[in-house]
Amino acid sequence: MILLLLIVILTVAFWRRDRWAGGMLVPYVMAWVAFAAVLNHALWQLNLAG
Repeated sequence: MILLLLIVILTVAFWRRDRWAGGMLVPYVMAWVAFAAVLNHALWQLNLAG
């Protein structure tokens, strides 16, 4: 969760500096990092159940 927050902050900082650079990070944040966070949470829940 902290990683996702830091990457969003990075994206906003890049967006303010250069919109193209910030825009290139949006799919990375929305697709890859969010998916990885959900996957890690699911694995964590499965490990608690086992």
